[in-house]
Amino acid sequence: KPKTPLEIVINSVQIITNNDDTYYKTQQLITIHDNSIDTIYAIFSDCTIKLGGSHIFGDTSNDTDLVVYGKQDRQTFLETKTKLLETCGEFVNVKLVSNEYMQYIKAETNSKYYDIHYCNTTDKSDIKSINAISVHTASETILEMMKNDTNFVTNLMTVKKFCKDNGIYGQQYGYLSGLAVAMLVAVFSMNNNIVQEQFLEKFLNYWANYDYTKQICYANAPKLDIKDAHNKLMKIVCPVKPYNNITRNMVRSTFDVIISIFKQTKQVNNKTYLTIKSDTKNTINSYILWFN
Repeated sequence: KPKTPLEIVINSVQIITNNDDTYYKTQQLITIHDNSIDTIYAIFSDCTIKLGGSHIFGDTSNDTDLVVYGKQDRQTFLETKTKLLETCGEFVNVKLVSNEYMQYIKAETNSKYYDIHYCNTTDKSDIKSINAISVHTASETILEMMKNDTNFVTNLMTVKKFCKDNGIYGQQYGYLSGLAVAMLVAVFSMNNNIVQEQFLEKFLNYWANYDYTKQICYANAPKLDIKDAHNKLMKIVCPVKPYNNITRNMVRSTFDVIISIFKQTKQVNNKTYLTIKSDTKNTINSYILWFN
């Protein structure tokens, strides 16, 4: 058993057999555990904590997104917890980040970053709380949508590695976020049946020539609000409420760079990026620790 109760109950475990290679695939990660997580759990012991973001897909290379559920006033709660994190001695840098849509604590150790989002469960009208919930429910929803596609996680990791290698990954820079990449892979996969060896090439070609006057979403998703959709270059609809445009901070210059990179389809070496497959399976397998 892990030392801290920061666990996510898994929905299902699937055993995948590919020739002589057998591994486990889970629909959710079970737990993460280290000294900084122990500290975060102790400081937020009065709350419910859930794991979100790219970790849901088995990708531990990004910041760790945590969603904390409590009943206190947002500003008072976040300011108090920020001071506790600053003085606990575990983190080298702690700051409270706020914008129109989100408010969260960013805590940094020497090797890891944690984004701690807060949801005030007593205030149903708080848009920042609603957006905080989507930090973990959006990834869970995409994974559920793609549960019958055994190659989804591998294809997602492949595309994400391509985006990082080519400098078009990172929402804070106006490029693609992890959730945006996941939606692009999911929507493309649902509409196209492509063999894995050709997936990256076909994926890039599809989105390089897409009509971006149309929103990108799963079937029957609601239309974006006019405010959120107006004058946007790439309209990727979050799969859960409040159905925001995931790429709302993208600008013309970053959009043009993304499309120009996507158009380099013929220069992509599929075999290079397919090598991520075995690493992905190992990552997923390493997280299946406690599921009894």
